[in-house]
Amino acid sequence: MIPKIHDSKIKIVHNISKQEFSQYCQCILQHLSTISSIFGKKN
Repeated sequence: MIPKIHDSKIKIVHNISKQEFSQYCQCILQHLSTISSIFGKKN
């Protein structure tokens, strides 16, 4: 069962396109910058 789950995870990763991945990275960066600015104001 473990190899089957591992294969399905690999397939999901391959199904994600580069465009979707770049948008996901940009979303994370925006959240990080927002969080850092909030912490910066508190300090």
